[in-house]
Amino acid sequence: MRLIGIICKAKNNVIGKGTGLAWSFKDGDMKFFKAKTENQNVIMGNSSWKGMNNHQLKSRVMFILTKNNTYGWDEIVNPSGERVVYIIDDLGKLPHATFYVCGGKQIYELLMPRISEFFVTTLNAEYEG
Repeated sequence: MRLIGIICKAKNNVIGKGTGLAWSFKDGDMKFFKAKTENQNVIMGNSSWKGMNNHQLKSRVMFILTKNNTYGWDEIVNPSGERVVYIIDDLGKLPHATFYVCGGKQIYELLMPRISEFFVTTLNAEYEG
């Protein structure tokens, strides 16, 4: 299994505000994010997904990691709520063994030991997070 972190942060290291971004999409680096993650598997936390109004990203297979169930952090569900994987280590058993981890903070902290590389974009501005 290969986990790749992808993150956009402000000059003051803020990565988000509440369940969403601290900046508007036009200020962020969405073209880079799209180019890297298109036609790929994407992991994000339930709060981040809800911050996107449960929006399905086009041309990506999304896996939503949530602790809001009886299985705890180890259950990954797809956007329709169907269980996909129960144990994070089992992600490597899926047909596609590369996943882009795109937040939020708790997901990065949880998966940090398993992330092999990071794509980091730093905005030339400071934001309140």
